[in-house]
Amino acid sequence: MTTRRGFLGALTVPLMMPVAGALTFTPATAHASTHAVAGFANGPRVATPDRPGTETLLALDVKPVAAGALDVYATMGGFPPLPDGIVDCGYPAEPNLEVLRELKTSLIVIETMSASLRGLLERIAPVFVLDIYSGAGHANIVERSSAEMMRLARVIGREREGAAYIAQLGAHFAELKTKLGGDSVEVAKPPSRRPVFVTQLDTGGSNILIYAKNCVVSDVMQRLGFVNAWQGRTNGYGCAVVGVEQLAVAPQAELLYIDYGASTQAALNTLTESPVWSSLPMVREGRVNPIQPFDVFGSLPSARQFADHFAAALTARRSA
Repeated sequence: MTTRRGFLGALTVPLMMPVAGALTFTPATAHASTHAVAGFANGPRVATPDRPGTETLLALDVKPVAAGALDVYATMGGFPPLPDGIVDCGYPAEPNLEVLRELKTSLIVIETMSASLRGLLERIAPVFVLDIYSGAGHANIVERSSAEMMRLARVIGREREGAAYIAQLGAHFAELKTKLGGDSVEVAKPPSRRPVFVTQLDTGGSNILIYAKNCVVSDVMQRLGFVNAWQGRTNGYGCAVVGVEQLAVAPQAELLYIDYGASTQAALNTLTESPVWSSLPMVREGRVNPIQPFDVFGSLPSARQFADHFAAALTARRSA
């Protein structure tokens, strides 16, 4: 397992490098996929080095005894917010095994991208793998995350909470879709239905990272009634690094860039010096706007957070 500082150097917090291959329980713990793990009568002592695991547990109203890189979780938007009293068990790529052991952890939750750590973590406790990002190019990330949330909920006795969260999320998507479509009196001037690029800027100024099919971004956009402006190829995790000039394939589009603060501003400063960037219709006509950070490789709560940020970014653009 390795860490990286963003796909293009613009993101300044460590991310997990995807590892291909979906894994499930080892034979010794395979029964846990349908039955609650023994020893949870007084509440589960669950730990997770991953952000997808952290947010999924919190959404199920389970406070993990330990979670990975709490500062990074907060930097990436921190949703759901972390309650007090969670122990930091280190960065996802290098979890602190001694901390996990000392906390008498009864279950460790990881996501498929952390699968290479499984053998080490199983020395501490049974491991549950959230199979969301296998690298196989899944388009229905929301549905996949929902199924994995419920699978975990059955293991830790939180089925009611899981079902309620998923139902509430579906209702929330429907509400946002109505508002963004202009069918609500709450929105006097709804956003247009232009296709939208969702991107991460590069300080180099020549390339840009686009999030498109096979990731939570495109799935949520579609559920809100919007088309992703990038219809070209992506990798199995829904990303494509393209030259800035390729944004011209959708001259009518809006462009949202994830705002990571100083690094993003540095990238914008570089781009303003680029004649290619300046010539793009979306740039000339002011259709380039920030969107607040969210975890592009998160689980179901990240889908909700992106939906909220997406709606806020577009409505802010129209009210400007």
